[in-house]
Amino acid sequence: MKNNLKILFLLFSLLLFISSCEKDLYDEVIQNGKNIKISKVSIKDPTVFNNLNLMSEIQKVKEKQSINHTTGKIVYDSINDFYFDDENGIKIEDGNFESYTFKIYRESNITSYDIENIVFTSNSTGNYNVDLVKYELSENENEKINNGEFINLSLNTQITNLSRYNLAPCYEVISVPVESNEQGGVTWSYNIIIEVDCPDGGGGTGGGTGGGTSGSGTGGYEGPSGGVGSSGTGSSGEGSYGSDPILTSPVGGYTGGSSGLLVSPCKKTKNQLDKYATLKPALVTLAGTTSASQENGIYIYDTATSTTANPVQNLPSTTIAGVTAVGLPNPTSPNKYTVIAHTHDESGPLGTGSYSIFSWQDLTRLAELIHDGHMDNDNFVFYLATADSTRYALTTEWPTAFADYFDRRKTYGIPESPTNLDYDKALKLDATEKKYYSNAPANNKIHLTSDKDDDLEIFLKMRKELELDFTLFEVDPTFTTYTKVSLKSDGTIKRETCN
Repeated sequence: MKNNLKILFLLFSLLLFISSCEKDLYDEVIQNGKNIKISKVSIKDPTVFNNLNLMSEIQKVKEKQSINHTTGKIVYDSINDFYFDDENGIKIEDGNFESYTFKIYRESNITSYDIENIVFTSNSTGNYNVDLVKYELSENENEKINNGEFINLSLNTQITNLSRYNLAPCYEVISVPVESNEQGGVTWSYNIIIEVDCPDGGGGTGGGTGGGTSGSGTGGYEGPSGGVGSSGTGSSGEGSYGSDPILTSPVGGYTGGSSGLLVSPCKKTKNQLDKYATLKPALVTLAGTTSASQENGIYIYDTATSTTANPVQNLPSTTIAGVTAVGLPNPTSPNKYTVIAHTHDESGPLGTGSYSIFSWQDLTRLAELIHDGHMDNDNFVFYLATADSTRYALTTEWPTAFADYFDRRKTYGIPESPTNLDYDKALKLDATEKKYYSNAPANNKIHLTSDKDDDLEIFLKMRKELELDFTLFEVDPTFTTYTKVSLKSDGTIKRETCN
């Protein structure tokens, strides 16, 4: 079975303590880790849609679905009593197997802090196994996963085969820390689930099926074919859990997914500063213009390299209702934005001040650029410097999920117009904007003269209540120190400094 459990993850080398039972597996991981590949995925992607074996298994679930009218897009499985988000998943490839993991929602358990995923993993026959993976979490543990913190899930994970509703007892969960902050605390991690030999033998619960001899030991799992356990002392039955690994990592939390398998937000900001030597001084210079009476901005295209002479360029200005603001035009083909930075000046849109944090219009325009394919989704960082002496950086692991919320057009790729507007969604978004933003002073809203600390708290509250997928950083005046800010369960702000 060890030969079938080929490496799952490149970063196993970060494990400092492993049990003797894990040692052999760890050696295989180090040897084969170079094969791992992680990516974001939607079933709308051509590579998924054209995978007939995978779509066959997905369709078996979708045949039992009806539309969740709350979201309008997440589909409902009436037999198994759950919704699953088929647009914002992760794909894991290790050179031998691949898996697709999506988040599950249950209306009957909306107050739970548990995270559930549906996982489609390729097997040795060329088909796909379908499993439910449940992480039983406390409120504190759920909050940590939302914030990308280290969680050891070895004792609170359940795996259920969806076709037979059997729990598989022979598996092992390993939590892997990836990044630490300067205080030594883990700030980013991922968790993996692997199948292991059942310690007490047995071809299965009651005996392996197929050509194997019935096993009578405890702890075995009934494989669907080819049970090979010998009486009492044999290894576990070979089948969907006998020879094929389950590749997955938690996709969940209110942001739609916090799996550390993807490039972490801290790493994104650092990668860009390392790649573009002129970016940091350009950001410092830009932040120094907030006392002007107009917005200013800069950008970098994804086609720029570390040796590009002048990667940082100025954004054009535009005049709206007599107010000069930064324009965010579509980039020239084939370029995409990988950095956008702009200011909120001292005068603001009404000459009475400006927002100390990203405006609703900032977020809406970013959503349009994402949907129209104009952002370098895996790497982009969106910066803001304001006259209130605030500096922020924003990025997201799941750009499509973020864009789905804000973009109110009927057809993406075409500018918003009276004929290209989803009016029902537009009305809902207008009402939501008014709940959190106001041009005039108002209690519990972000407005032009409100306190910057209050604005940050309201902005993070909005993120949590609307389940928006983005990570926000406070940035120091030299654009050297990036501090991730999030909202704790008690409503206070949590701050974690990136390395």
